[in-house]
Amino acid sequence: MEINTVHINGITIFEISGHLNATNAKDLESVLLQTIDGGNLKIIADLGKLEYVSSAGLRVLLLAAKKIGKSGYIRVCSLQQQVSEVFHMSGFDAIFSIYPNREEALKEN
Repeated sequence: MEINTVHINGITIFEISGHLNATNAKDLESVLLQTIDGGNLKIIADLGKLEYVSSAGLRVLLLAAKKIGKSGYIRVCSLQQQVSEVFHMSGFDAIFSIYPNREEALKEN
C-alpha cells in the first residue's frame, strides 16, 4: 500500500493505492489519526488506485469517521469495481458518502 497526501482548500486528500489489508492497515490508521489530531477534519479518501481492501482496512476508515464525528467528514471517491463491491457488501456504502471522482467529492459542501 502507498499513501500520498494532497491538501486542497483546507481539505486533506489521501491517495491510497495497492492493497489495504491487516498487514498495513495500522499505517493508514496512524496517518489518518495524526491528521485528525492535527485539526484536519475534512478528509477525502481517493481510492482510485486501491486494488483491494480487507475488513481491517474498512475498520480504519470507520474508526477515523467516528473520531471526526459531526465536526468534519470523510468522503470516499473513485472506487474501483472490486473495492466498490466490498463497500456495498459490507454496508459501508451507507456509512460513507461515495463520489465517482475527486472533483465531485471536492464540489460537495
